[in-house]
Amino acid sequence: FGIVVWIAFAVLMFAIGSIAAGVIFSIVAVFLIVWLLLVKSRIEFAGICLSYASSVIDKNPSLLGICFGLLVGEIVYIALFVFALASVIDAGITGLVWPLIIFFYWALNVFENVMHVTVSGTVGTEYFSSGLNSNKSPARAALNRALTTSFGSICFGSLLVALTQTARTAVYSMQR
Repeated sequence: FGIVVWIAFAVLMFAIGSIAAGVIFSIVAVFLIVWLLLVKSRIEFAGICLSYASSVIDKNPSLLGICFGLLVGEIVYIALFVFALASVIDAGITGLVWPLIIFFYWALNVFENVMHVTVSGTVGTEYFSSGLNSNKSPARAALNRALTTSFGSICFGSLLVALTQTARTAVYSMQR
């Protein structure tokens, strides 16, 4: 449907005399057609993956609750961070701004990665042991693994990403 819209806009632009816009819309339509031809063979597999993911969520509604709880935790953390950053700036302690930004990125990445590991663990448990019925709550077990045995790896990886994000933020702020 999207390709048809781009082609229609290209025709419309040519019809009203806007050649440049017509060419741009045409180029985008051609790119979309080429992309569709390249990924056409993967669409069925993507549909199977989406269907399986939906079935895992249907079997484990607690997974949505866990993810929602982590999201609420992120939102509360962001609110606290904004308050802390404003307090530090108001107090004139500029030396704490960059460490706070590192910690901000780090904590957000930890929340996101705990969520990712929990969802991945749930899907993996469902996929590899669906017939065994050995675990009554694979989502809770996956969250437990994410917050215990995998938590050190999650924190370390999140720290590396946070340092990279902070360096990128510093470069962008110096460019302005």
